[in-house]
Amino acid sequence: MKQKFLVLFLSIAFFLSALESQKVLGEELTEDQKNFSYAEALFNAELYEQALENYLKVLHFFPKSEFIEVVNFKIGKCYQRLNKFWLAIAQFESFMKKYPESKLAEETKREIELTRLYIQNRDIYAVDMADFLCDEYINRGNEHINRSEKTTTYGKLYIEEEFKTGIYWFKKAIAEFPNSPRVPRALYDLASAYRRTDRKTDYETAIAELQKLVDNYPNTVWDDRALIAIGDIYKDNLQNNKKAVEAYQKVIEKYKGEQNNYFVKYAEAQIEILGGAKK
Repeated sequence: MKQKFLVLFLSIAFFLSALESQKVLGEELTEDQKNFSYAEALFNAELYEQALENYLKVLHFFPKSEFIEVVNFKIGKCYQRLNKFWLAIAQFESFMKKYPESKLAEETKREIELTRLYIQNRDIYAVDMADFLCDEYINRGNEHINRSEKTTTYGKLYIEEEFKTGIYWFKKAIAEFPNSPRVPRALYDLASAYRRTDRKTDYETAIAELQKLVDNYPNTVWDDRALIAIGDIYKDNLQNNKKAVEAYQKVIEKYKGEQNNYFVKYAEAQIEILGGAKK
């Protein structure tokens, strides 16, 4: 542990020293240079999650940066070091398509081969690999959605590119693994992402995704949440009380006779607030 902190200290010290030397030379570092240099320092300190965060900043906010090729490669290395092996392979393969003539091409091919070999020898990844990868896609989607909304002194700032990237990963999970039990969660998180915007069309899309969940994945832990969420969106986001009551009523009908059910009690309370009659 002490050795790791020492590596971190030396890496950050090197990063700060590099910044200072640029100032002495009268050269102001650009924002992409700062993020890339800091990411490299963190990677060398074996702080791969933080390094990944800074590499992704360069990738998404400075797509024309001179470092973008190396960044694409190092993102794969970060996933690999974080034991996210299938994401690492996907990133390395994407790199080969974008930069087939790169000086890093041969090293990338070796990393793909080594990562695949490593996976084959780990029993834990031989079971439910589709579910594992589906989870990774969902988690990556949520990472981008969380970054798409920033609270500033002037209010909330929405970063559309991050939002779109998050939506892409949720949809990728749903499309590639339709039989995975993780798909209901992907649909729910996709709907939740759309609900975070201030656009009516996104609220309607959220309801549509939740309805897919209800129709195609009944009797799951996400089914009840979806039914409640549909009512909440109609009530809180679309101000359509009639539709909200209808949605909550479906929850009550589903659990007819189970008065102590949490979802029933919640639905009844919302209907009462809206002034609707319980059946």
